Formats: sequence, C-alpha cells, structure tokens
Amino acid sequence: MVEAKPLLLPNDLLLTMTVPAADLFPNIGDTVTFTIKVKNIDSTVVTGVTVKDSLPAGLIYKSDDGGGTYDNNTGIWGVGS
Repeated sequence: MVEAKPLLLPNDLLLTMTVPAADLFPNIGDTVTFTIKVKNIDSTVVTGVTVKDSLPAGLIYKSDDGGGTYDNNTGIWGVGS
C-alpha cells in the first residue's frame, strides 16, 4: 500500500490517499483502486466538502463505494459531511 503524505486542510480536515502496491503499475484493462479519506479532526461540523483529484492520464473512472459523488470532467469528489 502506498500512501501519499497526509494533508491538513482548512477547517481541520485531514486528507489521505492510498493506492495498493499491486495497482501502481497497471496493465491495460486492469482495475486500479484509489482510496481517498477525509477525516474531521475538530469538533466543528463541516458540510459540503469537496476534493479535486483528477485521475491520471489513461485511467477511466468506473465507480466508487464511498457514498460521495465524482465529476469525471472536473476531477471533483463531493465527500459530503
């Protein structure tokens, strides 16, 4: 598993992104899994959180199971509250 350095975002949100090591060098037609987590490390309720993270060239968005939304044209994930 490869994890990017966590980022502390405004409003005390912590963002991490991981990619399984097996997905780092995919073959054509392989499925690649990215996991993006946003954690609220404060007691303040935050809503309407979005993260911009476009897929690398050559990859196509298929689906997600996080309950948020993804706009393939803009690379913006709506991660909710």
